[in-house]
Amino acid sequence: MAENGGASLAVLDGELAELDMRRDAILQIKEGIAKYERATGIHLGVIVAPVPNGDRAAAPSEPTPETRSEPPRGRVAVREIVRERPGMWALKDLIAEFDRRGWLVSPKAVEVAVHRLVNNGEARRLRLGVYEFPATTSTEGVQPC
Repeated sequence: MAENGGASLAVLDGELAELDMRRDAILQIKEGIAKYERATGIHLGVIVAPVPNGDRAAAPSEPTPETRSEPPRGRVAVREIVRERPGMWALKDLIAEFDRRGWLVSPKAVEVAVHRLVNNGEARRLRLGVYEFPATTSTEGVQPC
């Protein structure tokens, strides 16, 4: 039993060392940004760390159509489209909707955004090129294929 406890402590020590290295790297980046801002007088704004998979509650809020100055991109844009009409979408129809709204983007970019939503559990692949987006904002019960 002591050996298992020792192994667990060693694992935790390794994880702690990795977190310390990450913290140091983030602090170096932060210092570099502050130095750049002081030198140039240009404020870069807030940097948001990536959100771990499935931790939607910790994600920064997305700008609303009324508050943003540019068209949405990627997953934000796909979410906005399918929020207005949840359900089944063919990839070609999503691409056409991007074009209709004047959100110039490559078809590959739309495909990548949709695949990321599937990987997050926010959508489900029904068959090649066809996806289901649930009506609720909750991802509970939606499993990627």
